[in-house]
Amino acid sequence: MRFLLLAFLEFLLGQVELNQTLSDLNIQDFKGQMVNVHGKFTIFEWTNFKCPYVRKHYDSKNMQKLQEKAAAEGFLWITVLSSAPGKEGYLKPEEVEQTLQKEDWKGSHFVLDSDGTLGKKFGAKTTPHIFILNDNSQVIYKGAIDSIRSTKQSDIEKAENYVLKVLQQLKEDNFTPFETKPYGCSVKYGGWW
Repeated sequence: MRFLLLAFLEFLLGQVELNQTLSDLNIQDFKGQMVNVHGKFTIFEWTNFKCPYVRKHYDSKNMQKLQEKAAAEGFLWITVLSSAPGKEGYLKPEEVEQTLQKEDWKGSHFVLDSDGTLGKKFGAKTTPHIFILNDNSQVIYKGAIDSIRSTKQSDIEKAENYVLKVLQQLKEDNFTPFETKPYGCSVKYGGWW
């Protein structure tokens, strides 16, 4: 019981806070390349391609359009898969390239986080779960992709898209960091959570 409590506290304490500066990020993508986020606006998307909430955004091409828009505006888009071996959505390194082609993925870097290190550092709880950092590596948004918690593609157009909101407000130079409650499938970490 004590182990579970300590692990749960470690998970909670690992969550990034709004306005927190993340100067110690060491990220390696699935190809083994180090990803430098310092000095760059960066969007982190937690994913699990078998999750119906993720499927909603990929099957409709909503996620890929967001990825392309962010890239056009100079953002890095890092998609993170924290599913542990044997858990839903887990991919072996040799499966990633084909999966990304199949999904028509348009992000900058794809990270396999099967030990959950990056996910627990951020406190990623759901797929999708979005975190946006400014060019000083400060967390300026964390939460849901949009305002309607459903798996229906028809809800995408009706929802307020928080990623687009951040991009638009940054353009208008009237941005105030904010957070929303994430929704989706739970991140499939190894262990008891």
